Amino acid sequence: MKWRIILCIIVLFATFTGSGTLASIASSKTTYSGEIRKGTTLVPVREVSKFYEANISWNQSKKKLLIKRDSNLIELTIGSQVAIVNGENVSITHPPILINNKTYLPARFIAEMFGAKVSWDSNEKKATFSLQDKALSVVSLPKFEVDSEFLSLVNVGKIKGSPYSLSDKTSADEILSSYGEPYAEGYWEGGYGLKYSPFTYYVNWNIREQDFHIRDIYLTAIVVNGESKINKNPAEVKKILGSPYSEGISEMDGRYFVNYRSGNFEAYFSSRTKHSNVTEILLKEIY
Repeated sequence: MKWRIILCIIVLFATFTGSGTLASIASSKTTYSGEIRKGTTLVPVREVSKFYEANISWNQSKKKLLIKRDSNLIELTIGSQVAIVNGENVSITHPPILINNKTYLPARFIAEMFGAKVSWDSNEKKATFSLQDKALSVVSLPKFEVDSEFLSLVNVGKIKGSPYSLSDKTSADEILSSYGEPYAEGYWEGGYGLKYSPFTYYVNWNIREQDFHIRDIYLTAIVVNGESKINKNPAEVKKILGSPYSEGISEMDGRYFVNYRSGNFEAYFSSRTKHSNVTEILLKEIY
C-alpha cells in the first residue's frame, strides 16, 4: 500500500548554564514530502543527508548514490536492494527509487547507518529518528482515493490525502513550509502551481499572470495528477458518487469531463475519452 507522508525535520539548539539548567532554546522546523511503500518509509535523500550533515554525490550514468558522513561511506544503486557500507554488502528492505527526479531511500536504513535511534508511534503512524540534539519525524497521511467520503470533503473544499482546505485560505508560504520545495512550479493555465505528488496546489486561480504579483497569494485550487493515482474511468466514478451535476465533451480541450458540485465547491474529473481512465481532478470554488 502506498501512503503519502510528511517528513518533519525539527532541529533544536540548546544552551545550558553551568548547573545544567536549560537557559535558552531556539528551534526551526522544515517539512518535506516522502513516500511509504510496502510498509517501508522512504525519504528524499538530499534533505535527509542535510539533516544528518552528510555529503552526497550522484553518478548519473551508473544511477549510483554515494553518502559520506564522518568515517561512514554508503553506496546505493537505484533499484538495488544491496547497499555497500564501508566496503561490505548490506541488504535493505526497499531499493532506492527515483520519484519526480528525486532519489528516495529507506529512512530506517540511513538512520541506523548514522547511529540514530528510531521509535514508532502506531497510533499516529509516526516514526521518529533521534541523533544527538536533533529529532526527525515522519508522519503518514491517508492516500488519495475516490470513495464514499469524496463529496463530503468537497463540500468543505478538501480532497482526501491532502491536509489543506480551500476554505482556509492557506498561503503559498504555508504550503512550502509544510512540503518543502515542489518538484516543479510555474504559471500554468488557471494560476500559479506548486507541483507535488499526487497534488498540485494552485494559488490565485483565475488571476492573470501580469496581475499575479499584486494579489494576495493563497490556495484557490487543488489538482490531483496522474492516471495511476486515480485509477478510475468516468463510469466507475459515477458508480461511486452518483449522478454528476454535468458531463460531456469539453469545448475547451475536447476531453471528456464529469463535474460534481457540493457546497461552494466543484470537482471536475477529466479523461481523454468517455471510457478511458481519469487523468486529472480539479477542485475549485464555484464561480
